Amino acid sequence: MRSAVPRGLFTALELLRKPSMADVLRQQASLPEDIGTIIRVAGGCEETIFRLSQQTGKPRRLLVKAARFYLEQVLFYSETDNYRILGLSSDASQQEVREHGRWILRWLHPDNQQSDWDAAFASRVATAWNALKTPARREAYDRTVAGQRARAFRKRPPVHLAQPLISLPERKRKRTFGASRTVRITAASMVFLGALLVPFDRESPHSADTPLASCSDPLSVAALICGEPATASTASALSND
Repeated sequence: MRSAVPRGLFTALELLRKPSMADVLRQQASLPEDIGTIIRVAGGCEETIFRLSQQTGKPRRLLVKAARFYLEQVLFYSETDNYRILGLSSDASQQEVREHGRWILRWLHPDNQQSDWDAAFASRVATAWNALKTPARREAYDRTVAGQRARAFRKRPPVHLAQPLISLPERKRKRTFGASRTVRITAASMVFLGALLVPFDRESPHSADTPLASCSDPLSVAALICGEPATASTASALSND
């Protein structure tokens, strides 16, 4: 009776069918619990491949292809660290380091390489293996990574230089204040313009019934300024001024 496909291997098969899943899988901090099984399948472990083929009903060649594609896309991408390249967590045992490194290097051995990508992946795996293969080298690598993270943290801008956060109510109040000020300015402008357009008082000597004076007629101008009937003497006085 066939049993369910292990979760990690199922993910590898789905990734082979939908390569666009790679970006999502790379962002996941943890790897599948059966990552060791995927690595043994990729490395060509006949016993593991045969057992999984009988268990899942999947062709052996398909299982190997899916496992290798998963490692290429999720473990070997350029922005990962040495632990991730070997499919390890930071607290993995040295036995796991040797086991994973052995099977991956067996797959990417120069005699088995089928493309230029295999050579590039083999170089990354060899670098990771050399950094973690002994406790002393692993400790030195951990110190280097910790120092890099500390330097990256110190390069961040000081807190007092960061722009203060403004809560949503405050932003709403600022927008409301700006809108109210705009309304007030608009209203004041309309009142001012309305005052300019108000006609003269009809009781004044220059009501709407009185024809406007011509600028070329000094007597009419004098009448408008002085508020009295224009005379020759008034016009003469204005012209003398």
